[in-house]
Amino acid sequence: VLLSELIKIYPKLEFKIEGKGRVYADNALFSVFTNLITNSINHGNSTQVNIKIHIDNNNCSIVYSDNGSGIKDSIKNKIFNEGFFHGETGNTGIGLFIVKQTIENYGGSITVEDNQPSGAKFVITLRRAIANNI
Repeated sequence: VLLSELIKIYPKLEFKIEGKGRVYADNALFSVFTNLITNSINHGNSTQVNIKIHIDNNNCSIVYSDNGSGIKDSIKNKIFNEGFFHGETGNTGIGLFIVKQTIENYGGSITVEDNQPSGAKFVITLRRAIANNI
């Protein structure tokens, strides 16, 4: 449901979604994905977002990646810091900080990884909500 709503908001962005799952979260999860998507568009000039969902025991892994310019290795360890922003398109430096705090409030985690051949890649792990065999 969440992902179908996001697709409607960003009609010019191509989405590729694999898998499905339910997680323990509230409406703030919507803002997590809008922040990631907005960053992909504004900072990475992305035209495509890929989301892969994988269920493993009690966890749900969500791999979010785009086809943009990516995140420089030199700043990957800083992007979740409050107040950190980079380059001319940097804004308040609060977006990814809030993303991380939100995910951690759910008892989950988020990391940034290298994406091949290019683009940004985030791996979000959340507790799986067991309902309807999803």
